Amino acid sequence: MVFCYFMAMMTTVGIGTPVMGELASSLLGIENSFALKIGIIIIFCLFFTLSTSKTIAKGMGRISDFNVWLAIAFFIFVLIVGDTSFILNNIVMAIGTNIREFVRMSFNSDAIAQTGFVQNWTIFYWAWYVALTFMCGLWIARTSYGRTFREITVANCIWAVLACWVTFGILGNYGMGQELFHGQNFSGVISEVGNNGVTLLVLQTMPLPKLCIFVFMILIFFNLATSATANGTALSMYTSKGLKADEEPDSWYKTFWCVLFMIIPVGILLLEHSVEGLNVLSTIQSLITISSLPVLVALVVLFWSFGKVLRKDISDGTIRQYVDKSKENKWGND
Repeated sequence: MVFCYFMAMMTTVGIGTPVMGELASSLLGIENSFALKIGIIIIFCLFFTLSTSKTIAKGMGRISDFNVWLAIAFFIFVLIVGDTSFILNNIVMAIGTNIREFVRMSFNSDAIAQTGFVQNWTIFYWAWYVALTFMCGLWIARTSYGRTFREITVANCIWAVLACWVTFGILGNYGMGQELFHGQNFSGVISEVGNNGVTLLVLQTMPLPKLCIFVFMILIFFNLATSATANGTALSMYTSKGLKADEEPDSWYKTFWCVLFMIIPVGILLLEHSVEGLNVLSTIQSLITISSLPVLVALVVLFWSFGKVLRKDISDGTIRQYVDKSKENKWGND
């Protein structure tokens, strides 16, 4: 399970680093070279190492809050400068289409058309999500002391989903609007410049392009940095022997996992640099798809065990006792 989760987190870093390299190359006016990408990974590594200390770790919450507000401001800016009516209309239509077609799309294996999109992206995203489930649950449980189940559910099942919708809806539809109404040809050049290059081209169509590129790069960096730091801590807790519920894993252990997150992306970049024509994104997608299979089996067993325990707690009245006790405590506080 640890290996599977490690591969999922490595995927996050492996996908984000080339985007950062493309943006930094444009912003600094230098070549998007192998050395630049390695430099970005080293900066990530230094940030992770510093964040394991108690002094720096106290500021991680503030960094996360700043990143959220910066993202909201950026999305509002893109919504205003883009084709606002089209963006909002297409978001609404896309949500409706997703609800209507969810079951069909979930079982679509692209057997007839064989475009490769389903295998490369739909299955990849499902596998990525599956590989992250265990550690996400552990991290959420660890950081949820003092919160109610309602607060945890709303934060993870509503706000997190809404954030994904807003991100894909505004940024994706901005680029689509530029292609439909303003003569851009992102879909035509993606085979030449790649996904990272198209991301840069979309940002360059915005007012104050340099500022937009810089802000987007900051958003990616701190999103990856806080995510990797949190997940490195979760892995440290999961693999620490004899760790109690109220104890934190050793800083050196968290540093070990944070540094390890960097090793495989560096290895993939070395392969890209050495092997001409190697598709790094395709390599990463294949790794995460394979690593998610054991987790899927474990999840089936986990759900079966959960159902068994839940039926037992219902039959012997354990759940009813906790509910009544919770009501008594609430009324007592009132």
